[in-house]
Amino acid sequence: MRQTHRDGTVLLITPTGYAWNAAPGDLRPATDAERAAYDAQVRGIQRERDALYQQLRGGARS
Repeated sequence: MRQTHRDGTVLLITPTGYAWNAAPGDLRPATDAERAAYDAQVRGIQRERDALYQQLRGGARS
């Protein structure tokens, strides 16, 4: 995720919540491989979250 501040700096946030600021001149478009890795990480996090919610609702028994 990317959020631009009024001063032009950009806040970058990973799917896990790690965030850092970057100057606009330090940014470049993601490569196809980087985009695929990011998308795979997001899907994995969503699957884990969905499984946890399912367990909390009592849908999965151990």
